[in-house]
Amino acid sequence: MGPYMFHWELSNNGFNYSTVGTSETFTSGAGFLFGSNPTYLRLTVTSADNQTAVSFLTLSRGSGSGRIGVDEVETGQQPQLKDAYPNPTTGETIIGYSLPVTASVQLDIINQIGETVAILIKGQKEVGAHTQVFDGSKLPAGLYLYRLQVDGKSITKRLLLAR
Repeated sequence: MGPYMFHWELSNNGFNYSTVGTSETFTSGAGFLFGSNPTYLRLTVTSADNQTAVSFLTLSRGSGSGRIGVDEVETGQQPQLKDAYPNPTTGETIIGYSLPVTASVQLDIINQIGETVAILIKGQKEVGAHTQVFDGSKLPAGLYLYRLQVDGKSITKRLLLAR
């Protein structure tokens, strides 16, 4: 196959991926796209010297056109923090993130007055996509932040806990 190995994965929720191919190109039947919900495609390319690059694409049908388009491309050059699902939540939510390289990571939950109320992950994580379940059922309802810190850089998003 040459100096590169290709690994295509597909997901309907952005978290649970299934392998769908290992060739240089990806072709999908219509069965992978359901209704108006987006489908997520992840490509991992590994060189002969084991350097890895990961790209994420969000695919969706155009409104009424029947065409499939790429909504978002993440090149994998920067850490990515996904939207929590479900959000708002009454209990558990899944927080996804991806790393372009192996890195020191901390994922935490912060309340409205800036206090860290939970540290979900703290340590070294490998390159690629990861998920973490957060159970907020014991916290008061309200707006929280979830923050991904990777090698000193932060990405923050909102999470709404409802009752």
